[in-house]
Amino acid sequence: SNLTILDVSNPSSPSVLGSASLSAGTVVTSRQLFVSGRYAYVATGAGGTFEVFDISNPNSPVRQSAISLGAGGSGPQGIHISGRYAYVGRHTIIDVIDVASTTALKLITSFSVNPSSNNGSDVFVSGRYAYKANRERTLSVVDISGIETVSAIAHSFEAGQANVREDLSVYGAARLFGGLNVGTGGIFSAGTIVGGIASS
Repeated sequence: SNLTILDVSNPSSPSVLGSASLSAGTVVTSRQLFVSGRYAYVATGAGGTFEVFDISNPNSPVRQSAISLGAGGSGPQGIHISGRYAYVGRHTIIDVIDVASTTALKLITSFSVNPSSNNGSDVFVSGRYAYKANRERTLSVVDISGIETVSAIAHSFEAGQANVREDLSVYGAARLFGGLNVGTGGIFSAGTIVGGIASS
């Protein structure tokens, strides 16, 4: 079994750029694939294996590491990456894997979700909740927020994803390295707004 990368710049005639073999002993087809940045995350079927590939060179993807999933459950049927964690849905189980180091994956925990369900399906994470669709046409919602506190002072803080329910005040400089989407409230500035166009 392989991970294959296709060039679809011409959708009427896609071409294979490169491929990489999955872990030895994987004899079933891949169930799920998730791409984030320079990495592709693959969860294989009954083999119960989670793998990471460096795809920064699509002509020559390189497997970084692999990890066996937790006991119980069945083959992976859903992957979602949120921040430094991967969430893998397997029938009645969700595995949480630390992917901060792609060469040293770490299984954090495996927990049961809707044990009466015969089969799980896809998993999606947004904010403090993980959502898992079950094949009985039911939806499981799991609170993965961790610590909840009324107030906190942190001198250094890193978050894979941050959701602010009310107001956000920044007393220093705010640097955005991606895009900026502004809602219907628009932008208010007490000073000059300067914009530029980056050369391509």
